[in-house]
Amino acid sequence: MYQIKDEAERQKTLEYIKGFKAQIERVRQKHGPERSRNFKTMAEQMINQFEEQVKTYDRTEQKKLRKGR
Repeated sequence: MYQIKDEAERQKTLEYIKGFKAQIERVRQKHGPERSRNFKTMAEQMINQFEEQVKTYDRTEQKKLRKGR
């Protein structure tokens, strides 16, 4: 797992999340819910990791802003 270091990486991570969610839907449409279950499980794990990284970055940035006051 990587750590988001700046706003550009944060935005890129949000794009990855959006892309994974779209890919889940494309796989489901193409292969049906039963056959796409494994992909969905893997993709949701990645989405959760990315979302946690965004939250961690946001908390860190909020702390920096509070210290800067």
